[in-house]
Amino acid sequence: MAGAKKASIIFFCDGVCQATSPGKLKAGTAVFLVSDGVSVKLDFHDKSPFVSGVKKINLAANAVRKETIGSTADEFSYSLNCGSSCPKQDDEPSVIVIL
Repeated sequence: MAGAKKASIIFFCDGVCQATSPGKLKAGTAVFLVSDGVSVKLDFHDKSPFVSGVKKINLAANAVRKETIGSTADEFSYSLNCGSSCPKQDDEPSVIVIL
């Protein structure tokens, strides 16, 4: 039996606050949110892509949080903040969910 799909989004500061793109995700995918050396704050604007429904996520530096993708197909944009020592990027990242 195949296990659940897994993906990760890694948050880091490389001149500006950045997030890797996990590509398009399907419902039920386990997503690992990883902060690489920097504390991050995520704030999903309209709704959450996750089963938990959480829209605001705070990760301490070098932390990992597991979420599961919900069943609503959409593009979920969010603001990303890595603190005052790392500027925000102009384009906001997003999580894209497909069915």
